[in-house]
Amino acid sequence: MSHRLRLVAIAVAAVIAWPLLAQDGTVVASGTGTVELEADRAIVNIAIESRGETASAAGIANAGVAAQVRAALGTIDLPMTAVTTAHYDIQTNWRRQDGERIPDGYRAVLSLRVAVNDVTRVGTIIDTALTGGATRVDGIEFSSSRAEAARAEAAALAVKDAMRTAEAIATAAGGSLGDVIELTTQGNVSPMPEVRRFRAVEAMAADVPTVVTPGALTISAYVNGRWRFEAR
Repeated sequence: MSHRLRLVAIAVAAVIAWPLLAQDGTVVASGTGTVELEADRAIVNIAIESRGETASAAGIANAGVAAQVRAALGTIDLPMTAVTTAHYDIQTNWRRQDGERIPDGYRAVLSLRVAVNDVTRVGTIIDTALTGGATRVDGIEFSSSRAEAARAEAAALAVKDAMRTAEAIATAAGGSLGDVIELTTQGNVSPMPEVRRFRAVEAMAADVPTVVTPGALTISAYVNGRWRFEAR
């Protein structure tokens, strides 16, 4: 390697190492930790949409269908507290005529949330709601009862990952890693529900049951750390 190339290589190495081995005698490193969980909870978001010439007519029609859907869900042994109202709205429909928007009746939309602690029941809930008169299923949120414990585990793994990197940096620089000075987290390290979209306009055929299989839930943590650099 020529003298010029050696100087370039040294300069590049210095630039790369600069954020990791600071001038104040500390080592800075980051780490990530990831934990995968099986979902054991689910929320099914069901929508009931009705139309009418007046807002009152749309609302009355919607209430009738909603009662049918709730009754249908009651036949599969869901507790009353499992079905709650998430959103209700009545809007004016519009259509184009001679280039202008004119009112064309009203649309009432009721959104229900069905929460269960058994993900194997999701398909049955979907089929029952659609058969009972629901217009569509807007989404399924999967989560885990172990999410908080997994968040702590992911954070611990992230710290260990950062320490391994910091130790490698300190050793490569001819020293060793001293006491930790600071540990901080960045980004979202909270458990996040996984959302799977499932949309349907017509009720499913009774002889073709819906099967919904949740994937693994991933919880990640990101940590920044600063340690003292002990020169040898």
